[in-house]
Amino acid sequence: MIKIYSFIFLVFFASVGNSQGVVFSLDYNNLNNGFLTESELKSVAGYDIWADLNGNSSIVEDSERGKCHMVKYPKGAVGPSTSGSQFLKDIKPSNEYYLDYYVKFNEGFDFQRGGKLPGLTHDGSKWTGGTDPTNGEGWSARYMWLDDGEMIVYLYYVDMPTKYGEPVRLNTKFKTEEWYRLTQRIKINTVDSFGNGNGVLQVWVNGVQVVNRDNIRFKIGNTGKIDSFYFSTFHGGSSASWAPDNTSYISFDNIIVSTEKPNFADTSINEATSTSNWQNFYGYEVDTKFNLEFNLTAHNSLMDGVVGISSGGVSEYPNLSCIVRLNTDGKLDSYNSNTYTSDAEITYSEGDVFHVTMEVNPISQQYNVDVEKNGESKIRLATNYGFRNSTTMLDTWALKSEQGSFTVSDLVFGENDLAIDDINNIAEFKVSENLNNNALTILYNGSVQNLQTTINVYSITGSFIESVDVDIVNGKNIIYLNSVSVTGLYIIKLENKLGVNVSKLLKR
Repeated sequence: MIKIYSFIFLVFFASVGNSQGVVFSLDYNNLNNGFLTESELKSVAGYDIWADLNGNSSIVEDSERGKCHMVKYPKGAVGPSTSGSQFLKDIKPSNEYYLDYYVKFNEGFDFQRGGKLPGLTHDGSKWTGGTDPTNGEGWSARYMWLDDGEMIVYLYYVDMPTKYGEPVRLNTKFKTEEWYRLTQRIKINTVDSFGNGNGVLQVWVNGVQVVNRDNIRFKIGNTGKIDSFYFSTFHGGSSASWAPDNTSYISFDNIIVSTEKPNFADTSINEATSTSNWQNFYGYEVDTKFNLEFNLTAHNSLMDGVVGISSGGVSEYPNLSCIVRLNTDGKLDSYNSNTYTSDAEITYSEGDVFHVTMEVNPISQQYNVDVEKNGESKIRLATNYGFRNSTTMLDTWALKSEQGSFTVSDLVFGENDLAIDDINNIAEFKVSENLNNNALTILYNGSVQNLQTTINVYSITGSFIESVDVDIVNGKNIIYLNSVSVTGLYIIKLENKLGVNVSKLLKR
């Protein structure tokens, strides 16, 4: 199978979910800034909702996300009747939904002992507050923050271990003044017998999966489908020990319930600056050789930061496969199989700008890194370095800094040796087997009508196999490569004398 990836893209946290399969969505762009009433909320969320905002809700303008819903948690207030805000939206009952929204704990937020955040439920608030659903009629999957900003799913279900549910840990601590994207998937079980539940709970934070459970009994019998989104947020618990010592605020935005997994990719943003949290940026799955090029600007002279590529989201350093690091010694290096090293000494200081080219081969699981510092000549930082995390499919780039910060910008992610022809179209080639003569057939059907090209065939380790010179006339030609056997992995490289260079991975 051949996968062709010819693209330029950058991704950041998406502002909207996947539009397909949406059963409920709520943003606040059409509301006026200021105090938010129940009637105003119903005008955008639907007049069928139940709402008790406790006078604690406002529409505010956020510098990053625009208009959003800010909820107040008054000093000394605890529980849903005085702290935070509540509303309940009924949705079409289903066995499976995704819930996706953004949340930010504002500056000075007092986490105290903890509090609740919105989630999917059956029967809204019925199966919360210590009401044990052992009869299998319902459940709830709200989130909860704990005293140090740690996040959990506060899960009520048939086999929950305590009267007050099960704390399903996300292994993530939320900081103030940062937007987080929370995504949960609930799939109701089909098996009812004790110990054999097959219900699914999955959670992603900023697109990184942090929970994956497939053994839950949400219900028994025919009841218990997902039927509501419960916007439930307050400090508590019920005792005064849960109350904040100062009035605190949380902002919410872009709430979506859908039947399909949200799209974590957004190709509209072309810049990201490192923080102490992992930031993951999703694109297209790539299983053939490709280049990743970007500019890296150092904002400090002594730093500890990395940018790299992975398969799936990154939550710890070993998740990365290919890495460029700004080391604490003031030098750049990369990861080679089991340690950081470099082919050359490249120093950095505050304000330096590096153009970085990573040549990546997922098949051999090796990569090269070239660096141009402040517009100077290219220097090879890494040659045929082994992946840190072994994988043959890459789809994510990520960055983080423990100390200092840097900015990645102008990222170009494309197929290795790919160039655009003179009328800005990608040359297209169809590759198929010819079983009659045990040869490889390539049909050119690109935009260039008359093209002289050389086709080179290499093994996945780079060994040369065969070369054929071809004149393409009137936009079409058929090329037979007789040396290529029916099975195996090969790299087909078409080297156009006019400048169109295309490499493709052939798997037969």
